[in-house]
Amino acid sequence: MANRFREVGPAARRWLGGAWVAVLAVGSCTGTPLEVLWSTLPPAIEGTRYEQSLGAVGARGLTWTLAAGTLPDGLGLERSTGRLSGTPRTAGTFDFVIAVGRGGLGSRRAQQPFTLTVLPRLVVTPELPAGRVGEAYDAPLEIRGGVPPYAVTIAGLPGGLDYDRTTGRVFGTPQFDYTGLPLLITVTDQGTPTQAVETRGTLVIRPRGVAITTDSLPVAAYNVLYAATVAATDGRRPYVWSVVDGVLPDGLRLARATGMIAGVPTAAARTREFTVQVEDADTPPSRDTRSYKLVVPVVLVTASLPGGTVGQAYSQTLAAVGGRPPYTWQVVSGAPPAGLALDPVSGVLAGTPAVGAIGATLTVRVTDADSPATTAERTFTIAIQP
Repeated sequence: MANRFREVGPAARRWLGGAWVAVLAVGSCTGTPLEVLWSTLPPAIEGTRYEQSLGAVGARGLTWTLAAGTLPDGLGLERSTGRLSGTPRTAGTFDFVIAVGRGGLGSRRAQQPFTLTVLPRLVVTPELPAGRVGEAYDAPLEIRGGVPPYAVTIAGLPGGLDYDRTTGRVFGTPQFDYTGLPLLITVTDQGTPTQAVETRGTLVIRPRGVAITTDSLPVAAYNVLYAATVAATDGRRPYVWSVVDGVLPDGLRLARATGMIAGVPTAAARTREFTVQVEDADTPPSRDTRSYKLVVPVVLVTASLPGGTVGQAYSQTLAAVGGRPPYTWQVVSGAPPAGLALDPVSGVLAGTPAVGAIGATLTVRVTDADSPATTAERTFTIAIQP
């Protein structure tokens, strides 16, 4: 009987090496059959050596070729053995047709379609961002490739931290600082074949961040030496202090190394609101800010008022410093000499002493626009000449 190829029907399929195979008979009816994997091949893994024979014992003298489609990049087909081998470089699903035949008298050829899945390589990046004692921590473990869901184990996490067993997300609030805590990370996927990666990482837990402890500042009096220190705790010393918003009252300065606010408030000093920042020496540094209101109470600086003369125009402006302008002026005790009046907005005491006016003693109060307001009072005596 002449040599020929023929494919035995589906009933001739059988289980071989973990997959269904089709039997192709080569040669005479009594010849040794050639066994070829049926339709699909065992999955490959990106970047991992792959070998799979399409032929079996008795397949000598045959030639194997790629009849249609494309093999995964990195894989090749051996013409004499029908073996697929190599290292696939790209994940995906690849469809192709393999032809097998024998030349010569009565040559015949058979074809078989195949599907090969190249699974993405399972990759685990063990680096986790640094945490800080007392601060909420939530960071994903970078896992890519493979076939989710994953089975994750992380050994060595510090107290206060836990992790998600399927994603590797690490969460919690660290309780102690560590300069470099070793972790053992194992990730297994659900693919066939199963991929497992074991890797080691390091987790840094920084000390508790620096925190300002000073709640408020004492008042600063005009023309009086002032000194007050803004204090902080935790973090890594030395600290660096700065004013990051607003300004200090004129005449005062913040020491960058100590956090002390010191100086002598000048006549231009006013009540101010500002924000102080402290930065520690950690890498990267931790920071804290606190807003303050430094009150410079209003001061009535006019010491005395000159006398006036009946029938002659009189005008004197009372002066104040500090506080928060604009100021409001009022007489709270006594009264000006007849013919004189105090302007509540400008603080100008003016007018023309009337006939019969005599000297007077009065107490003037100035109030600033702060909330709560600050006030200052002074008693004046004005002599009137006839």
